[in-house]
Amino acid sequence: MLQFSDKEIRKAVNIVCDEFNRKNIKQNVYIIIVGAASLILRFNLKRTTSDIDILETISANHSIFGGLGQLLSRMGFHIVSEVMMNLHPDYPKRLEHYEQKEQVHVFTLHPYDLAISKIGRGFGKDMEDIVNSDLLSHIDIGKLEVLYFEAVNYWIGDERKYETSWNLFSEDYARKRTSDRSESEVSG
Repeated sequence: MLQFSDKEIRKAVNIVCDEFNRKNIKQNVYIIIVGAASLILRFNLKRTTSDIDILETISANHSIFGGLGQLLSRMGFHIVSEVMMNLHPDYPKRLEHYEQKEQVHVFTLHPYDLAISKIGRGFGKDMEDIVNSDLLSHIDIGKLEVLYFEAVNYWIGDERKYETSWNLFSEDYARKRTSDRSESEVSG
């Protein structure tokens, strides 16, 4: 099974961008990287991922997309349905530009929206990814909590599950802060 580190993710993104540009597309194409690949690229998550998740909201004239799914799959990309992700409804306003190669614009989620999507899934691995990356140094936890529970109001499902996910994240975050303080005291 393929495993993508920071270097391999960057290489795959460049190959896809180059392929789009090789076709001499005369319009802008927008790709949004989400999930662990985004944390690895932007927030120093020290692990690999088995795929590069991107939102299915790739936007451009659909007539140019013949073979796109095949190219993306071959390069290790996994297309995730936007409507199936736990996102804040205002996430598009906060997208962050990652790279542009000619007509291809690559974005990642804003740190708040990346954290919201990971917490909302509720898996232990997602919580670990958040606390073991540099993501939390780029956000205010109080604001994250407000945005997270705003988003929950739009999601389908049992709100108690999302509250439990927040509580699990809060516990992991508190443990990480305690551990970091202890390490700081020992080294200082």
